[in-house]
Amino acid sequence: MPLGRVRDYGDARYAGCECETEDVECALREALDGGFDFILAPLSLPRDAHTPPSVPRPPIPRADFLLSSSAWSSQVVGRVSAWIQPDSDDALLRTHSEQALRAELAWAAHLSLQARQAVCANQPYETAATWQLRSLSLCAVD
Repeated sequence: MPLGRVRDYGDARYAGCECETEDVECALREALDGGFDFILAPLSLPRDAHTPPSVPRPPIPRADFLLSSSAWSSQVVGRVSAWIQPDSDDALLRTHSEQALRAELAWAAHLSLQARQAVCANQPYETAATWQLRSLSLCAVD
């Protein structure tokens, strides 16, 4: 079921399956076989998605040829790395976060993903809204 193309909801459940594997092709196949409509997959490889780098470096993306372009754009939702905090009070973390966020969102655009998820963990609503606006402004700069 392609995201955003349903008009009557038919058999669609709009249910996704989160995966933490580097084998996105297998994860998507298993999710679709299990009745899910899409997967939620990290934009960077899972080994790079959990901790901020000690030296600024772009996250390692997955190979874009693992899935067809139509599968990337209709059956995958990209998840931004959880450690990214572009509104952090720590200047170094903020700088690393901005660089990583730009790289991950650029990768999502390259894949033509229709949706991305960014988690604003343990932050009040106002901070989460600021985080989202900051993220959008970072994308607009490039």
